[in-house]
Amino acid sequence: MPSVTLVFVSGIRGFLGQAVARRARQQGFRVCGVDWSSTPSAIEHDVDDVSTTAVTTESVISLIETNGPPDIFVHAAGSGLVGASWLDPLKDFECNVSTTAASLHALRNHAPDAVFVLPSSAAVYGNATQGNIREDSPVAPISPYGSHKLMAEGLCRQATEMFGVKTAAIRFFSLYGPGLKKQLLWDIATRLVVRPETLTLSGDPNASRDFLFVGDAVDLIFAVARKYATESLLVNGGTGHGTTIRDIARILIERISPGTELTFDGVVRPGDPLHLVADIGRARNLGFDPATSLEDGVDAYIDWFIGLQDNKMIGAQP
Repeated sequence: MPSVTLVFVSGIRGFLGQAVARRARQQGFRVCGVDWSSTPSAIEHDVDDVSTTAVTTESVISLIETNGPPDIFVHAAGSGLVGASWLDPLKDFECNVSTTAASLHALRNHAPDAVFVLPSSAAVYGNATQGNIREDSPVAPISPYGSHKLMAEGLCRQATEMFGVKTAAIRFFSLYGPGLKKQLLWDIATRLVVRPETLTLSGDPNASRDFLFVGDAVDLIFAVARKYATESLLVNGGTGHGTTIRDIARILIERISPGTELTFDGVVRPGDPLHLVADIGRARNLGFDPATSLEDGVDAYIDWFIGLQDNKMIGAQP
């Protein structure tokens, strides 16, 4: 693959999109993006062009016509919330499936040499059994979100096999890091800042997750793009190590609200599997090696979160 000079990022104002754009700029690449949100982000001054619109075939083509065809297209747009997909499955379909189809169609006709990278999800595996999950493990999603991510992967395979579009899908497990304002760590941290006597969480305390720091996720995205060959690639994005929900909650309690008692109500939400830990053999074969330990990653997240709360308090002062 020739030296990359132009990276497109859909969802460029989101958690993963910002991290991809920031790393691309650090590597000296040109960066352009599209995002429906008009809320300014920290990367605005570092990118060459951001289009504030929905991700459609027309909006991607417009970005290509203005800036030229990309070498890499990272499709970081879409929903990342399992619970929200139950409340509005049509919206989740539009965010995760329709935007993928639209982007691939635009690249097929206007940027045939681009490598399209889809951040997919371990939710496609459903309620897996114990053990590290391989890419050839059965897929059986148990949420609309997981089903839609699997559909998006199918669109990638179709685009490669039928139309020659270069595609790769990364089944990320539990992404986290500074900037993430949703999901488990955000939920626990926001509840702990008031220093409650008791923190009660839903679900099984022994449920295990494979937590991957966002910086390592970006490393994998670019490793996949650089190593693209001739087939639609599929790799897991994780660390290969599981951490229970109880243990991650205790780490946050120790740093934010020591003395808070942790309890669980045992209520498991629809779409929440008990075990999701990756086998990352394929990713390692691409040269990927997660560099951030869970302890260092959570410390970075908490430092960012506490700084965010301090800034809010300063802004609230008369």
